[in-house]
Amino acid sequence: MTKDTYLTRQLNATKNIATASAKGDGQLSILRAVTSEITETLGYGRVFFGLTDKRSSSIRIRIGGEKDTNTKQFTKKLRSLSPISLEKDSEGKVSTIAWSILTRETIIVNNADSYNFRPNETFQDVELVTGFDFTSYIITPLYFRNESLGVIIVDNKYINRKINEKDTHLISTIADQLSIAIVNANIFRDYRKSNKALIEINKKLIQEQRKYQQLVDRGTDPIFIIQDHMFVFVNRAFSRMLGYSEEEITGTSVFDLIIKENRKELMEYYEKGLQGYSVPEEYEYRATKKNGEKIDIWMKTTFTRYNDRLGILCFARDITEKKRVESELIEAKEYLEKVLESANDIIYILDLQGRFTYVNPKCEELGYKRTELIGKHFLTILSEKHSGERFSKTIETGIKQVYEVEMVESDGETIHNVVISSSPLFDRNNTIEGILIVGKDITDRKIIEEELRRLSITDSLTGLYNQRHFYFKLKEEVDRAKRMKHQLCLMIIDINNFKKYNDTHGHLAGDEILRTIGRIIKKSIREDVDSAFRYGGDEFSIILPYITVDHAKTVGERIKEAIISCEMITVSIGVATLEDTWCLEDFIHTADMAMYTEKHTLYS
Repeated sequence: MTKDTYLTRQLNATKNIATASAKGDGQLSILRAVTSEITETLGYGRVFFGLTDKRSSSIRIRIGGEKDTNTKQFTKKLRSLSPISLEKDSEGKVSTIAWSILTRETIIVNNADSYNFRPNETFQDVELVTGFDFTSYIITPLYFRNESLGVIIVDNKYINRKINEKDTHLISTIADQLSIAIVNANIFRDYRKSNKALIEINKKLIQEQRKYQQLVDRGTDPIFIIQDHMFVFVNRAFSRMLGYSEEEITGTSVFDLIIKENRKELMEYYEKGLQGYSVPEEYEYRATKKNGEKIDIWMKTTFTRYNDRLGILCFARDITEKKRVESELIEAKEYLEKVLESANDIIYILDLQGRFTYVNPKCEELGYKRTELIGKHFLTILSEKHSGERFSKTIETGIKQVYEVEMVESDGETIHNVVISSSPLFDRNNTIEGILIVGKDITDRKIIEEELRRLSITDSLTGLYNQRHFYFKLKEEVDRAKRMKHQLCLMIIDINNFKKYNDTHGHLAGDEILRTIGRIIKKSIREDVDSAFRYGGDEFSIILPYITVDHAKTVGERIKEAIISCEMITVSIGVATLEDTWCLEDFIHTADMAMYTEKHTLYS
């Protein structure tokens, strides 16, 4: 069948259905007319109609026809079919026909023997399919506005090919006409019951028609109708959008307003659509206004009848501003990507499970490849001291947080101190969809800070802690000892006759004595447990936690002996054990008095 013959048959069928509807002979008469057009004029040979029964929430297939078949016998066979429920079964599925009605979706089943249309949600209407030996068929819903009327079912028994998208378009067009015809038939049936009701409803129809005409003419959405490439109707919004009057546009070619680059593609779609091929319903193209300005237009199309001829109804919208904003967004996105890629800070984005979704090049300085990190958990690059608690808190509170972390290089050993800003990322619904991390490596600064701190608490001559740090450390240890109920000793060491030694041997020799004593004290105490300080000019102090006074005195004797063996000088040592009632001054004073007691004993 040629395309022209196909289109002619389609138009004839549509015209005959409309004629049957206009006669007002009732629903049955219309369905018989449609049966004839589908089986004979369109050549399908067989058709079935199912009509919705609202009272039982089901559909009954009671009407149809098949060429060269006795109508009464065919109808009798149809009436033996069970009603098809529109509700889900115990497995939560509905039949294919019910699915078509409930979703208003045209369904093609290419092979009834291997049914695969939404197998988890639907099942095939086996009684109908097997009873009439279906192999390939199409189900098209009948509906008008929000009312479901039924379905048309056509199979391929007489067309020697499988049902395809071309059939979808044709049967859908027939379905639209039939739906209107059924509604009209029902209306006419009701109207005949009362002449008064007929008059009132006619008035309402006229009012509705006027209302919809005004809505179209005065509505804000541009609307137009095309026949033979020409504008045959345009509303005010469309003419205003292009800057023309309605009279100037009506009767001109639609393609005269479309820019050359879009013209060929739209002409092909137009021709194919009229020939029954499946084409897109939505388009975007550029058009020229009367003043020469180019605008972007979005258009949605559908077939309609206008002045008793087939045409294309188009709903349009000026999307020039939308396109401009989209272009600016793309440019902004590209700019931000360049900023992120060239940033000197560590930047990455995590999903709600803590996995990397974006990593900038700075992260590769830690020895990782960006592609390898994508999809991995962020704790991969942090030291074992981290558990991800702050990450979870950011998601829970939706509040930006700033804190310090330890990042580990890919070798698993090198540590970087990094201050990171953790900010939630929100989607359009203001729901957190990820976390943005911006980190600054402060490792060098931390090293400098630590060195400055060390210098601030260290005596430069002996290498021991200085007096300022002594008071801080002593308070800390006293508080801990009282809290934990453990012993704490304080030792005060004073060099005997150090002034005389300085006067005799000089200050350089005196400084060397102080350095030597500092080395001896360091060797004599427990590393990371005891703390030693240069307490004054020729005085030293040692804080000894977790130790008895006798043990502390043994340490003092060991220090004395080491000093005597190295230098021609002696020291006096006093030891005190912390009492619960003592304050810092009591503790220091007791140790100091013990040292002076020993010094007086030595001199006497």
